[in-house]
Amino acid sequence: MVLLAAVTALLVALVRRALGDRSVVGQRLAFGPELCLGIWLVWLYGPLTVG
Repeated sequence: MVLLAAVTALLVALVRRALGDRSVVGQRLAFGPELCLGIWLVWLYGPLTVG
């Protein structure tokens, strides 16, 4: 869940940076929406099993 949230937050920051948003550098980003998305995906699809 936290891994999904962290990857999503990283992707959002990279996309914002690629689109020219200079406010991403040096500022804190809200982690709540990405954490909610990770919780929702795990709730919807269940935990991922490896192997």
